[in-house]
Amino acid sequence: GEELLTVGGDVRNTAGRKMRNQFTKTIIFDPENPAVRMVGNKFVIPSQGDALIFPFEAVSLNAVDIYIQRIFSNNVLQYLQNNNQGGSNSLYRVGRTVYKKHLDLRKAGINKTYEWHRYHVDLSDLIETDKSALYEVEVRFKKEYAALECVESENLSVGFKDGWLKDTDYLEENYWENYRYDWDERENPCNQAYYSRYKTKASKVVMATDLGVIAKRGEDDLLHLAVSNIKTTQPVSGATVEVFDYQQQLLAQGKTDSEGFISMKCSRSPFAVTVETGNDQMVLK
Repeated sequence: GEELLTVGGDVRNTAGRKMRNQFTKTIIFDPENPAVRMVGNKFVIPSQGDALIFPFEAVSLNAVDIYIQRIFSNNVLQYLQNNNQGGSNSLYRVGRTVYKKHLDLRKAGINKTYEWHRYHVDLSDLIETDKSALYEVEVRFKKEYAALECVESENLSVGFKDGWLKDTDYLEENYWENYRYDWDERENPCNQAYYSRYKTKASKVVMATDLGVIAKRGEDDLLHLAVSNIKTTQPVSGATVEVFDYQQQLLAQGKTDSEGFISMKCSRSPFAVTVETGNDQMVLK
């Protein structure tokens, strides 16, 4: 932005001579280049009343596009074979982009868009469809979304249709089709070369659940688990617990007691645990 610099007339140089007159000048600082980033590295999003808020941060942008990829519930164990919880490796093997949404950041009422600010999107309607699945939330932007004087940005949502994707829809929709590589212009946000797919997106895999699970295994091959409610910290009794090996074969199963505990004998090394109540599910690698 613009800042006013004032140098007092009594300032002396190394020879001891004064400035005589006060000096003032308006200095224009270059704004931050357009960018988005995730907030924290948490895998679990607890429910928040009727909402399920997913936060992200953006700078020098008037708008972003949200793309949601669902990692199907029957593929969660396969996902964990190639990822830790929250990882994004080879998601095309276990999931598919199912939803997209255009978000006009100008409606948030923030004036200084050239500074980092936090925004959010409500995922409640989307995740309610399949709460036992995992979801990758990806925030993207194009050149025309940049809040820069060199970029025209009037009607930002032209040609973009919110909503569920069909199975036949092309995954990327040629989102970066206007990108043109130019080494000399790669850091210039006024040039299309800045807007590569690696610089214009940020993503995170999350699971919507109120269940917290702790698992410990001793040398006696007993696996001890404690299940509680994240929001109330109260133990969860009667939850169905299943333990799987790396090949996704069931090793043991049971239900938590009145204190939210359960101990199970595992003949082989356990790989993942799923915990399910009537309307909620958690997976732990």
